[in-house]
Amino acid sequence: MIKKFWFTLILIHFVALAVVAQPDADKRIDELIGSKDWFSLIDEYPLLKDSMRQEWLRLEAESYINLYTGDRPKALASIGELLAKHQGSLGARLLDFVVLYGQVMYDSGYYSAAADYIQSVAAQFRPWGVESVNKALSYYEGLYNACRSLPPVTLSRPAADTRVRYVLRELPSQLLWPRARQPKPDSGRLLTIEVPATLHGNGVLFSLDTGAEHTFVSKKFAERNGLPLMGDTVRVNASKGLRTFIDSMQIGNITVRNLVAYVGTDAGSVYDLLGIDAVLGADFLWAVGETQLCTADSTLLFPAHMTPRPATGINLLSNSLVRVHSGSETMPFLFDTGNASSNSCYLYRPYYNAHRALVDSQARVDTLQGGSYGRLGTSVLKVLDGDCALAIGGRAMQVPRAVVDSNGSSDRGLCYGNIGMCAVMQSRKIILNYKNMFIKIE
Repeated sequence: MIKKFWFTLILIHFVALAVVAQPDADKRIDELIGSKDWFSLIDEYPLLKDSMRQEWLRLEAESYINLYTGDRPKALASIGELLAKHQGSLGARLLDFVVLYGQVMYDSGYYSAAADYIQSVAAQFRPWGVESVNKALSYYEGLYNACRSLPPVTLSRPAADTRVRYVLRELPSQLLWPRARQPKPDSGRLLTIEVPATLHGNGVLFSLDTGAEHTFVSKKFAERNGLPLMGDTVRVNASKGLRTFIDSMQIGNITVRNLVAYVGTDAGSVYDLLGIDAVLGADFLWAVGETQLCTADSTLLFPAHMTPRPATGINLLSNSLVRVHSGSETMPFLFDTGNASSNSCYLYRPYYNAHRALVDSQARVDTLQGGSYGRLGTSVLKVLDGDCALAIGGRAMQVPRAVVDSNGSSDRGLCYGNIGMCAVMQSRKIILNYKNMFIKIE
């Protein structure tokens, strides 16, 4: 049963907590949570938890660890206990955990419970008249309420392995360069993995995008395939869109039912430019548990029995962040097959801040065009040429080019960059396991 929590109506959310001296263990865990360094939190918490004094901070750490290591029931339990017992200690993070609790319920398919919970909290906060809080809660209230009557996602599959042949399609790379310029010879190819599916009796193709948290389609795709449009406006990246309900879809002999997908309504995204109107996201990968991307024969294998976690442990998080090694340095990257470049990785502000001298002294400046769902633009960025040695999932690889966006960031926590098709094209097989939380590349 999902509990409701009745909040003491004080302004603790809007007033910063007084700074108090903390034991070293508490201070370190608080720092890791504040920086959203989830991998370090997972590694260090077991070593520090017995030295911690603050119960609420232990629950906060366990909530994030449970969430990002893929255990949603435990995440709901720890977040629920945190909200029930320690509202006053959360201070400025109270609203974050209210929203997170509703989000985990929603992602778990408890749509009506998520809607009821947010409604009860919003009713308590609304009399205080804090516009930003009321606006945030109203958004989530509408988001969850629109799905109240929907059933959760389910998956049916045979007892045997399922193998599906995909198509590796080369995208028109000249479209992603500013007008009147041609791609340089070393710019590499742009590639996407197209997965065949059957939807309402029609054969369709989805572009596999491990960096997309949700499946999404264009409005034209939804209309063409008879998908209903939910009327509520939702936020995706910097854009707005709608949602749709895919009642049943087949990939090979796997049937996924009741998938809530996002619908792009804004023109001007990179997918519009490249003619991609359906993207298969990590919500499907979550549901299926393990996906093996076999480049040797261009197939996706969905094994009936999950591969055990390697002795090296967790190196994949539920938000598709992976551990990447460069020399003695370990960096969190987004594994993102939506990054279509066959020879590049993309680096964000945290990488630049940690390697500013190197980038400023060795990078050239170039003008590049790109984007994602709802976003398309041209930017002046720094480019590092020359093979960069990275190791991902136990596989060493060479990345010929790194594009550095010194202002770029990710909403998934501490993240140094993303890599996708560049890693795929150097592999024989990639195992993505969201059950045992690991990536392995052969």
